[in-house]
Amino acid sequence: YASMRQYKNSEKFEKGARELYNKAFKENNHQVEYVSFLNILGDNYLKIGGVEGHAKAMDCYQEASWILAEICGDESIDFLLSLIDIGDVYLEQKEFDKAKSFYLLSMDKITTLYGSNSIFLHWVNAALVELYTANGGEFKSLYSSLDNLRLA
Repeated sequence: YASMRQYKNSEKFEKGARELYNKAFKENNHQVEYVSFLNILGDNYLKIGGVEGHAKAMDCYQEASWILAEICGDESIDFLLSLIDIGDVYLEQKEFDKAKSFYLLSMDKITTLYGSNSIFLHWVNAALVELYTANGGEFKSLYSSLDNLRLA
């Protein structure tokens, strides 16, 4: 609904989905399914945009990250990739330094834990390219200190 700009329907869907979660997942402690739900919801709010959409997206992504840190650990790939979602909200808000900090934190940890050739760096690199594009091509000034940035 959000992608079709039917925001009232999107909000009704959210309410219904949260009720479903409370009945089905929460009672049975299905945290992973809830994280998936939060990420989908966050994606929709990010598409809606605006101050309220960004705030709701951030709430969803942060809650998902906290749950992932709790159940998987803060060195799990799921948690580290969730940091990109938080950075994406900052990117949409044009808070480039905050977005960069989340992307680089994810990149540093993934590189340290999984290696500089990790396939998981693809998502970080894609986020950094988006940041570069959104920031008017100010890539060198933002990343001149990075010698291990791989854009491939």
